[in-house]
Amino acid sequence: MNFKKIFKEFISFNSRRAKIINFSALLVTLRIIPPEKIGSICIFKNFIFPLIFESCPTKGLFVGCNCPACGLTRGTSYFLHGQIKEAIYLNKLVLLVVPFILFLILINAYYLIKKRKKK
Repeated sequence: MNFKKIFKEFISFNSRRAKIINFSALLVTLRIIPPEKIGSICIFKNFIFPLIFESCPTKGLFVGCNCPACGLTRGTSYFLHGQIKEAIYLNKLVLLVVPFILFLILINAYYLIKKRKKK
């Protein structure tokens, strides 16, 4: 398997192994970096939308309030650092997202191990 193919596999989340590694790396990174250092990191608002729009178009969609994902990265970081109150204050969805990501890691690991045992 060449490097380009491996890179595409992990970027696209096409395999169980890629999902496990990518989601685990996300959680480990958010656990290592202090939440105060993260600031307002919104991939869509800061990186993708500026290429197309002048500002985040979700602000207009949600009538003067932020999009439902706003604060989720910082909230997840606070959650992983054990600061649950701060996490909930930033975004209540963190109570669903973090367990869901952990579930995705575990279910993909389960099926990956099950597949290897069959061989």
